[in-house]
Amino acid sequence: TDSQELLVMAAECKIEPLTNGLQIEILNPGDGKKYPKKNDYVSVQYKGTFHGGKKHGQIFDDNDGKAYKFKVGEEIKGWNKGIKKMSLGEKSILSIPYRLAFGVDGYPEQGIPKYQDVKYEIELLNIMEKLASGVTVEIIQANTDKNATSPQKGDLVNISYIGRMYGGAHH
Repeated sequence: TDSQELLVMAAECKIEPLTNGLQIEILNPGDGKKYPKKNDYVSVQYKGTFHGGKKHGQIFDDNDGKAYKFKVGEEIKGWNKGIKKMSLGEKSILSIPYRLAFGVDGYPEQGIPKYQDVKYEIELLNIMEKLASGVTVEIIQANTDKNATSPQKGDLVNISYIGRMYGGAHH
C-alpha cells in the first residue's frame, strides 16, 4: 500500500518523515507587522531541498538569487500556508510534508519522487498591494522625507510608472 511504501522509503534513508504538517523555522524575523494574504502578490528568494529519500539534502529548486513573484494561493499548499505566516523581510525554512508539497505522485518531470517531503528556505522580499481596480502596485522607492505630506482626496498628483505584464514583459 501507499503507507507501506512511505515507511520503506523512510527506513532506507533513516530520516524521519515530516508527519506533523507544515513546520516553520524562523532564521531572520521580519517586521512582524505586514503579512501577505491570499491573492496578494509577493516576491521571494528561495531554495528547495529534498527531505528524506535517496536524494535527501539535494537542492532541486533554486531561483538563483532573482526575485520570484507569485500570487499567494497559486503555489503548492505548503508555500500558500507558510507564506501567510511570514512577515515582510522574514527568512524561514518551511518543512513541508509530501501531502502539502507534490503529493503521492511527486513531480516526475522535475525529478521529484513519490511521497517526497521537501524543505524550502524562503525570504519574503516584498508584498505588492492591490488597488480596488485590481492593479498591483509595487513601491520601488518610498519617500523618506519625514516632513512630506500625503495627498488628500481631490488633490492632483503626478505619478511615473512602467507597466509590465505578469511575468515581466514590458507594456
